[in-house]
Amino acid sequence: MSILDYIPSPAGGSITGHRTLDEKGFVNIATQSVWTAVFVFFILYQLFILWNPLVNSMLAERKPSLQVSGEGNQTESGEEINSKADEENSKEIYDAISGIGCSFRDGYLILLGTALIGMTGYGFYGPSLTLFWILFAILLIWSLTQLVSLTLLSGLLELSSMFVGMVLLIIIWGMAYYKPQIPGFA
Repeated sequence: MSILDYIPSPAGGSITGHRTLDEKGFVNIATQSVWTAVFVFFILYQLFILWNPLVNSMLAERKPSLQVSGEGNQTESGEEINSKADEENSKEIYDAISGIGCSFRDGYLILLGTALIGMTGYGFYGPSLTLFWILFAILLIWSLTQLVSLTLLSGLLELSSMFVGMVLLIIIWGMAYYKPQIPGFA
């Protein structure tokens, strides 16, 4: 045995042996694809981290509009109704932005964990890579459902997407340690 047999694979996902990197720094296109998906969710998460305080400060500075009666005086009831409506609208907007930011964070962590599990095993190849991208799409849909108010339809969509996502995670994580029967696979 040479010393290279004891060197772990460099982010390539192979339990056995040593692989060399290509000119882009990835072992193969599947590895690059997986880390690209993780990076996309990381960028979305970071954008909403930056966006959340900005929206919060914009909503806090917004003054409630006042209704004016025919004589030019402010009516007490009109002012109160508008300030309550503005408060509720501001809270709904802020909650939606916070919800989508949290869901992008959760999606990023799920994809990061899945990528790391896959890389410690045999890596990503045809079926596991396809399932990873399906998981990416499901997490994206789940994150975008946070923008709509919680109705029965959006609740069912969220519940079903998370159920399918959990099943995909179990399958992908199981495939990480299954050596594929592909000719030429290390």
